[in-house]
Amino acid sequence: VIAEMQGSSAKIVGEINSKSLMDMKEVRAEQADIATSKAVSMVCAAEGTIVLMCCWFMISFSTNVEVFMVNIFVERGLTLKQAYKATLLITVCAVPALFTALYLIEDLGRKQLLVMFTIIGGLFGLAFTFTESASLTVAFVIGQAFFLSTSWAAIYAYTPEMYATVIRQTAFGMASINNRVAGMASPLIYALLHDTIGLKWTLFTFAVLTICTGLLAAFLPTDKTGVALDDFQILTPRDGAGD
Repeated sequence: VIAEMQGSSAKIVGEINSKSLMDMKEVRAEQADIATSKAVSMVCAAEGTIVLMCCWFMISFSTNVEVFMVNIFVERGLTLKQAYKATLLITVCAVPALFTALYLIEDLGRKQLLVMFTIIGGLFGLAFTFTESASLTVAFVIGQAFFLSTSWAAIYAYTPEMYATVIRQTAFGMASINNRVAGMASPLIYALLHDTIGLKWTLFTFAVLTICTGLLAAFLPTDKTGVALDDFQILTPRDGAGD
């Protein structure tokens, strides 16, 4: 009896693995039918792509000011040792931020979490801009880092779910390009603004840009929270879609 049960279990597992392998081969075949240029054009034509790519660029651009955080703290009156301790606290606060995102992302939804926490992070940035107290400076920056780390988790969850399987990798690759380009441009623009208009108004510019990112995210399409991605597909050349 045990041998028969084991044989039946092995047969069921084999059928499941075979079906999964066939599904994976089908997806890969669909992806192979779409050239890179075609995939990029399909991503660009999808609803909300332009807004989403702008959000990726803007949130990366506005948050990469953190690379100058030690210098900012020193300019605000902290010693170098205190500045490094504060920077460590900012890094550590990303851990509870990710757990917060893990808890809220299914309840609030990806889009709502992205919009709310990005705007709140920008407001903390404004408070950080105009405070003169060294201790409040650290507190506001920690608050800003917490909310923006949660925003990053939201946009990472939102992006791949908005595209069908056959173009999902292309869409996320385009988002990553925006992220990298903004990450390279942000420190250069920060340094230029710092030398031109001073620290306070440079921080003000980046804080306002963060708030604008949250407001822009409100125009994104409704997220796919609670929707099975297998049910979200598009026609491909294999299905008879036109070029």
